[in-house]
Amino acid sequence: MSPQYIDNQTIYRYVKIYILHIDSEFSKRTSMSRLMRILKAK
Repeated sequence: MSPQYIDNQTIYRYVKIYILHIDSEFSKRTSMSRLMRILKAK
């Protein structure tokens, strides 16, 4: 186990968490804007 390998694994894990976080935030925002559009349309 080289330090480089551990470092890469850690970076990869953080990147994955970060992407998932952005994805959930984005979907939340889009669903909210879609909801607002539906409400305004009525």
